[in-house]
Amino acid sequence: MAQVLVKDVLSQVSVSLGDMNPQFTRWTESELVGWLNEAQRVIVKYLPFANVRLDAVKLQPGSRQSIRALAADAVKSGDGIPVTSPITGTVVQGVVRNMGADGETAGRVIRLVERDLLDMSDPLWTTRYGESITQYVYDPRQPQVFYVTPAVPKDKQVWVELDYVADPELIAAPEEGKTLYAATGTDSTTISLGDKYSDDIVNYMMARSYMKDAEITANASLMATHVNLFTASINAQSLTVLGINPNLKTLPLAMTPSAQASK
Repeated sequence: MAQVLVKDVLSQVSVSLGDMNPQFTRWTESELVGWLNEAQRVIVKYLPFANVRLDAVKLQPGSRQSIRALAADAVKSGDGIPVTSPITGTVVQGVVRNMGADGETAGRVIRLVERDLLDMSDPLWTTRYGESITQYVYDPRQPQVFYVTPAVPKDKQVWVELDYVADPELIAAPEEGKTLYAATGTDSTTISLGDKYSDDIVNYMMARSYMKDAEITANASLMATHVNLFTASINAQSLTVLGINPNLKTLPLAMTPSAQASK
């Protein structure tokens, strides 16, 4: 659970940019919030484990299941924090066990099986219905989709414990004409990812901020510094945990090509 406040991240960036008298003068609050959200998405793109969830999820009727759009009332958070907005899942990592009709009653474990085996043993397996899932089928070529057997009846609630990667929750932008995350404010919204990613978020936001005036030689140099700090951290974390180095060299969502910005 994150403890770092959004307003503290924005304050750190504004202070570093010399944009505190008053805050959000040259770099607006909406811009900074947008870059914060962008930073979190990029981090999860290259470090999927940065936003892994283990929740009780209510299955949809039938055998085919999708995590592309999980309604808030169809998810009971594994960390006990109420889910208040829809979740966009990106990769299924495992279907662990049954969680009853209430999402809170642990039941039998669910086994991963090869689809070919089910197809050969029972060509009609997707039409068999039941209230306790015994097996699931998953194809990494369709990372947001999985199939369960028996299929879920239309008139029953069936919950399972699901291990999956999700997009970070978006930080709400301030309403036009209002300030929400000022350093002197009292807003308690936290970043969506773990606290250890706050420095990566700040470096990404700093790079994007200096990119705004990248035609100025000094700003282009400062942008390059923060790009290097961000990419070096992402590459090192990926190599440490996954054994894979993406060799990221620039911001993947940069509006300005790095070669142009470095002139």
